[in-house]
Amino acid sequence: MTIYKNLTYLDKNRYGEPFDLPEPDPNLGLCIVIPISEMALIERTLHSLNQRSSGNQSIEILISGVGEGDHDSRRLEEWRKENNFLYPIYTCFKSDIPDKHLTSGLIRKLAMDEALDRLKRVETKPGLILSLDAGVEVPENFYPRLGACFFKKPKVSGLGFNYRREEESQKELYERFFVKALKWAGYPNAYLTIGNNFVCTAHIYEKVSGMNRKNHDEGFYFQQKIIAQSRFRTCRHLVLKNPRPDLYLAVSERKGFIPSLPVFEELKNFFAAIEDIFKGVQPETGPAMASFMVKEQAWEKIEEMREYSNSLETFQKRFWAWMNPLLIRNFVKWASEHYYAYEHDVQVCNDLLELLGKDKAEGLSPILEIFRGFN
Repeated sequence: MTIYKNLTYLDKNRYGEPFDLPEPDPNLGLCIVIPISEMALIERTLHSLNQRSSGNQSIEILISGVGEGDHDSRRLEEWRKENNFLYPIYTCFKSDIPDKHLTSGLIRKLAMDEALDRLKRVETKPGLILSLDAGVEVPENFYPRLGACFFKKPKVSGLGFNYRREEESQKELYERFFVKALKWAGYPNAYLTIGNNFVCTAHIYEKVSGMNRKNHDEGFYFQQKIIAQSRFRTCRHLVLKNPRPDLYLAVSERKGFIPSLPVFEELKNFFAAIEDIFKGVQPETGPAMASFMVKEQAWEKIEEMREYSNSLETFQKRFWAWMNPLLIRNFVKWASEHYYAYEHDVQVCNDLLELLGKDKAEGLSPILEIFRGFN
C-alpha cells in the first residue's frame, strides 16, 4: 500500500522528471517564468527585464515549452550573449507530452514547478515566482519596486499589476469600470487581474496546489485561489504594457456598449443581504437575480453552505468562494441579455462616477484617466 501523507506538492503534482539544470544560485530570490512564443515577443519581454536588481538576491529566467528545446535553447543563449543579458536563461521543455494532456496551463506549470523546486532548495525568503506572457513589457526600476511590495506588506502572497492598453482604450475602460462597479456593489474579491501576469511567493504557490492544467487563461484561475486566501493585492504603481485581456468580462457584441448600472445594483442588494441569507432568510431580489438563482440552483447550494457553517464568518468564506468572478460574469451576461439592455460605455461610466461622488467627464479618454486613477 502506498503512503501519501509525507509526499510534498512536487512529489504528487510535478509532471515527469525534474529538468537537468545547473544548481540554483544560493541567493536566488526570483524566478521569472515565460512560456515559449514567437521569438520577437520573447525578446520584447526580455529586453524590458534586462535591468539591474536591488540587494543581493539573484534572478533567473525559465522558458517553458514542448519538444526537445535544443534549437530554442541555442537561440536564447545566442540572444543573451549578443544583448548582454544580465541573468541566466534556462529552458524547461518536455517532448513526451501526449496530445490529450497538452495545454497552455501545463506548459506554464512545467516552469513554475521547476521554479518552486529551485527556490525551496535555497530557502531564500520570500522566494518569488513571476509569471509573464511573452510580449509583455515591465516598467523601469521593476525589481526594487516589486520586492518592496512584499517586504512592506509581508502578509501579501500574490500580486497583480496595473496596465495600460494604449491602442485599446475602449476595452481598458470597460475592464476598469467592471472592477470598480463590483467594488461599489460590495464584492470583496474585485481585483484587476491581467491574464497570466502575476507574481506569488513560493510558499503560497505550493499551498494552493500550484498552477492548473487548463487550456487558456490558466493564470486567471490560479490567481482566484490566492484571492480566496485574502492574500492578494494589485500594485497600481507597477504598470505593464501589452497584456492580454482577461476572460471573465461579460461583453456586448456591439462595440462601445457595456452592462448597465441596474445589473450591479442587483448584485449590491444581494450582497448586502448576506447576514439574512446566513440566518435562512431569502431576501427580496431583483428580477434578474431571482431567475439566475433558480437557473443555477443556487438556493440549494447556499442551504448546503449554511448547514456546514457554524458561524457567519465561516459562511462568508464559503459564500465568497462560491460567488467567484466567473459566476458573477455569468450573472452579468444573463442580466444584460434578458433584463437590462447594454448601454453606451461613456454614459454608464459617468453614471457610476456620479454615484461615487465624482465629477462627470466628456469623452472616452478623460473618463479613462479618471478610472485609471482609482486604487
